[in-house]
Amino acid sequence: MPQHRQRHKAAPGGMIEIVIGEAVVRIHAEVDAALLKLVLQSLRS
Repeated sequence: MPQHRQRHKAAPGGMIEIVIGEAVVRIHAEVDAALLKLVLQSLRS
C-alpha cells in the first residue's frame, strides 16, 4: 500500500483542510470521525 504524505491543519471558518498529494479537501470541523475516515479511504483508493 503506497504511503501518502498527509498534512492536516485548521483552515479559516471552522473548516479542516486535508492535503493528500495534489488533492485538497475542506470539511467542516464538526464532521463526524467516521465520515472523515470514509473520506480518507475514498481518496486513497
